[in-house]
Amino acid sequence: YALRLKKALSQVQSKPSDKKLQFQVATYFAALDRWPQAVDAFLAANNPACADAAKLEKESASPAKIADAWWAASSLKPDFLSSAIRAHAVDLYKKALAENSLAGLQKVAAEKHIEEYEAGLDASEANASANLTSSSVPSVGIAKYYGVELIGNSVKESKGILSGFADKSYAKIKAPFNPKGKAFEVVVEFETGKTVAGYAGILCNVQKRGLSPIFLKGNRLTPYLSSNGVKWDIVGGSPIGPAIAPKTLYRIKIVWDRSAYSWYVWDKRTWNIIGSISCDTSVFGETEMQFGTGCALDYPFQGTINLSKCYICIDDKLWREGVKGAYKNVNK
Repeated sequence: YALRLKKALSQVQSKPSDKKLQFQVATYFAALDRWPQAVDAFLAANNPACADAAKLEKESASPAKIADAWWAASSLKPDFLSSAIRAHAVDLYKKALAENSLAGLQKVAAEKHIEEYEAGLDASEANASANLTSSSVPSVGIAKYYGVELIGNSVKESKGILSGFADKSYAKIKAPFNPKGKAFEVVVEFETGKTVAGYAGILCNVQKRGLSPIFLKGNRLTPYLSSNGVKWDIVGGSPIGPAIAPKTLYRIKIVWDRSAYSWYVWDKRTWNIIGSISCDTSVFGETEMQFGTGCALDYPFQGTINLSKCYICIDDKLWREGVKGAYKNVNK
């Protein structure tokens, strides 16, 4: 969405009165959870379905009133916009409930909307997991699994969950990763082990070629990135985001939009940005990637990785995914 937003903003600069372009800008701001900018763009677009909600938010009306207006507009297309609007409305409903500003039928309605939204998220998670069946699970060993090959004698796989990483035992992505200067987006879901005190590679290079974006050092996400594929000269061990806790589930997204690397964490409602670093180049040439160990085939990860929630996307086109539907449900 960051890449789409950048393109739409460029177009709207030359046609500021084009309401369709303004609406596109608004949708991408909403998808990125940047609501102040989304509200301004929705007002400029003057779409009758959401103009009232945008106006109420711009005028700082009560959270419940704004939430009601956005909920009424949540059937807007495309689907990712509908999802973003509902998430925003639910956040506002929760704010109103926390402020004790709702009572009676208003309170009941707000709680019902929150329950409906969160039930939808749970159903989406269940549908993604349901795509993994016993017949689709390969045997343990040197196994092929949705484009991933298990290397070594230690790593195990069960219904899409990888575990047992050790030195020289990891899950290799079969096809070398080569975006060739294009924008890319990667999502990895993992659960940490009993400790995160040492070093651990989660998504890294097989060889040191400049892209190890999910690496734990101590209890911090510590990526290693290079502009030329030779040395870690963009991020060479600087921590990104808050502390990582043991025995905790995380879904991390890494985006490179040709101008910056950005890291996000999913919190069951939306993607929250946890760090961004300017950079006008991505990986240097073709590089092999793996799950579960570091760039030198050491620093094994002590937790588990859920392949059904992992994917790589290049210029908004799916390259690899854990299961069908994982990318379609990018914001879920």
